[in-house]
Amino acid sequence: MAQSALRCIPAKDFVYLAKTNEQFSWDLHRLLAQQIVTQMKNMEAISCLSAKDRLKRFLRDMIDEQNPAGSGPSNFSLSLTSRDLSQILAITPEYLCHVLKELKQQGLISHAKGVLTVNDPAGLF
Repeated sequence: MAQSALRCIPAKDFVYLAKTNEQFSWDLHRLLAQQIVTQMKNMEAISCLSAKDRLKRFLRDMIDEQNPAGSGPSNFSLSLTSRDLSQILAITPEYLCHVLKELKQQGLISHAKGVLTVNDPAGLF
């Protein structure tokens, strides 16, 4: 592994660097292409899942972002409306409501005052 540092540069400097530095431009292109392929694979995998499984996967991803250890109940506030979340999951808002209700009845999640709690993260697998 090479040691590196992250620093912000103005957009115009970034564009100039991409236009004038062939190696930088090539590395940037390769990195973006890899990200596109990864996202396409994720989309393909998700499209084969049921709505309930897509929601479970989304919640697991949220838990992983906020609590990499993933042990015990996980609380998080979603800054998404149910409509936005339903669009992400490619289901109708009404069906999202139905799936959320199922997960609540199974005791996997609870919801109060805008905070979603995953009571049993292991149950999402």
